[in-house]
Amino acid sequence: MVIGDWGGVQYTEEMPILPADHRSHLFPKRVRSFVSGVDDYAQHRVAAQMLNLSFYDAPDYVINVGDNFYWGGVNSSCNNNSFEEGFRWNQWGPIFERMYEGGGLDGKQWLGILGNHDYGGFKFTSGWHESIFYTWAVGHESTGRWMTPAQYWQVKVHYVNFSIDYYFVDTNVNNAWKLNASDPKDGHNICSEKHNEKTAECPDAASWMSVVERWLDQRLSLSKAATWQDWQIVVSHFPPEYNAPPFSFTTIISGGGGGITADRVPQLAGDDDAYGFMVPWPSNSKGWARLGCQKPRNLQQRQTSEDTHPATPGLRTHSQESKDRTIFPLRCWLIPSFKTSSR
Repeated sequence: MVIGDWGGVQYTEEMPILPADHRSHLFPKRVRSFVSGVDDYAQHRVAAQMLNLSFYDAPDYVINVGDNFYWGGVNSSCNNNSFEEGFRWNQWGPIFERMYEGGGLDGKQWLGILGNHDYGGFKFTSGWHESIFYTWAVGHESTGRWMTPAQYWQVKVHYVNFSIDYYFVDTNVNNAWKLNASDPKDGHNICSEKHNEKTAECPDAASWMSVVERWLDQRLSLSKAATWQDWQIVVSHFPPEYNAPPFSFTTIISGGGGGITADRVPQLAGDDDAYGFMVPWPSNSKGWARLGCQKPRNLQQRQTSEDTHPATPGLRTHSQESKDRTIFPLRCWLIPSFKTSSR
């Protein structure tokens, strides 16, 4: 499974977990109507569909493309030592550990990268390091599934007759601009002059980008993916369309995990792609790989009565799933598994 932009906001322990509201007039391009039952439960609804699918087709692992906690990442400073001072369990527990549990989700690693909101959204001094340190968290509510050991890291996944090299690359340079509080973009600039401390030193974009390029070039050159059966997949928060020259490889963009309100207006029944996650099935067949394919059935039974989850209108509980085995992915894609200029 692939998911991004997923971690909502819980302002107090008594309040529910809500998506960060991006529809306000502070964001003129994103102003839209509020859809009750969806925009206030988006993360819950996406998590429920992940759980539903996992009962029938459990994932091997989850690829997490970042923005783990809105608005501003883990609620601590990057100067804090999480191992000595403790992790922010009021976020890790309800927003991650208890949100994605049960069925085929239990025990499955979340292989991840940081997003710009994990740095702080409009600053870079939030507790982004805790999203890395949590890889080694033990006790309390940690299930040991979290795997984000660095800002840049690599892992190989072995299947029976092919393998995948994953390269996790921090591309948040795309939200790191020159310090200038008078610039309209400063409100969404992790190097913001207005929101960072005077003594904070943000790396310039050129040096940050050179690190990305050097690290990735080196790792790709060392790759053991020597045959066409093997895959090389780069995972980043920002897609390559940001500030990039034309490229000739296939891209998959998965956002809308429910941590922040979607740009487009969702439907209560969920027949849209405003919120969700993706399910790729890579293979060793030369030609095409499946992405998100699942036969929809019994779609007219989407709305339930007594077995509807109380916090997520229209979503099925496991008890009802076992009765009619209804699952609701609505679209399929085929992507080329060879180098191509198409997308």
